Parts: sequence; C-alpha cells; structure tokens
Amino acid sequence: ANENYPVWANTGNVLFYTSDESGISNLYRHDMDKDKIEPLTNILTGLFQISLSDDDDVMVFAGYSDNGWDIFRLANPIDMNVIEINPTQFIKDRKSGDELLVDFRRNKSTGINTNRTSGRDYSNYIFAPEYRNYNQNTNVSEPDSGMFVVADSLISADGDYIPQPYKTRLTMDMVLGYASYSTFFGAQGMTQFAFSDVLGDHQISLGTELVISLDRSDYYFTYAYLKNRADYYFAIFHQA
Repeated sequence: ANENYPVWANTGNVLFYTSDESGISNLYRHDMDKDKIEPLTNILTGLFQISLSDDDDVMVFAGYSDNGWDIFRLANPIDMNVIEINPTQFIKDRKSGDELLVDFRRNKSTGINTNRTSGRDYSNYIFAPEYRNYNQNTNVSEPDSGMFVVADSLISADGDYIPQPYKTRLTMDMVLGYASYSTFFGAQGMTQFAFSDVLGDHQISLGTELVISLDRSDYYFTYAYLKNRADYYFAIFHQA
C-alpha cells in the first residue's frame, strides 16, 4: 500500500496519514501508545494532502468532487469513530489471482525492488531531515552516501554542482508571417523572427518582406542588450 502525508497530532501520541490499502486513498489514525491503526474515512474519490490545526480540533484535506478539486474539513479527528473499509474489487482481484500486468518496480509483498542485486532496502526509510530520527526504531541504518554518487564532471566530491560560467545561447521565441495580394501592389508578405537567451540579457528580432530584392524590400533588424540596469536598443531598417 502507498502511505503518504504523515502528520503528528499536537495533543497526543497519534500519527495521521493517508493509505490506499483498500484500493482508495483514505485517512488512517495510528495510536502509538496502543500500537493500533484505525481507518477513519471511506471516501470514494480519495483523500489527499492532510493538514492539522495546532489544537488538533480541525483537519483539512484535498478531495475530488463535482469534476474538480476542493478543500474539505474534518472536526476533531482524534476522537473520530473508527469505520470499516471494505477492499475494492481491484484489491480483491489483485490478491486472489495472478496479475496480468507485472510490476517490475517492486515486489508486491515485501516492497523490495526485484531488480536490485545488492545494497540495503530503503523502501520504508524516511529521507526527510526533520523526520530522520524516526529511522532509529528500524533496522535500517543511515544510507550510504556512496550509493548515490553520480559520475559527472559537473558534480563535486561532496555531491554539489560546480558553478559554471554562463554561456549565451539564443533560442527562437516567435515566428510570424503573413501574405496578401492587392490589385495595386500585387503580392505582398512579411516574415518576422524573435530570439532571446535564457536569462533575457539579449533579444534579437528581424523581419523581411517576401520579395527577393534588397532595394525593393522592407526589412529591419533590432538588438536589445538588457543585462545591466540601463537597457540599450539598436535597430537597422530599410524602407523601400
């Protein structure tokens, strides 16, 4: 089962979290003193992103209803009555028969990656720094930093990215064109291009008429230097 959004109660040794053990994500309450896990909701469309008030009187969560996401409110979740959640047909079929689609990412019963041939099992390890102390109650030791080293010349031995000088690289932002015909001027048209870099320090635009003749065409070229506080604009144009 996927267990997410753990939230500790402020007035008791109780942990709230969401789990799709029945096939749909619902709210569960884990009483640490009694070591008891209790389901509290049975919502058809699921329950996500729970948040608890400082006095534990109000819990809010995100849920799907009427073709959209909304925020809902639960009163006094610590004292809510326990309900029974029946497993969905999806869970029943998965437990009763062989799976037609094999999930190679992890073993269903142990949660262990079936493709891994060595190393420790971190399927239940908490990597968040503020919750890492809860790993002391498990038999999993701290992760070996060497397992996560990426062989890359841009990464230092400490795992930090090495600063690199910025290189200007222009990419196309816009292409615009039109064509027309009049009985007086004949066929006409204009094509425009716009380029800029990632940081917006440089902007280039150019446009030209669809006439293969420099002296009879209208065209322009502009460049903007926007790196400093003062912006500089340069333009070259020709009007036939």
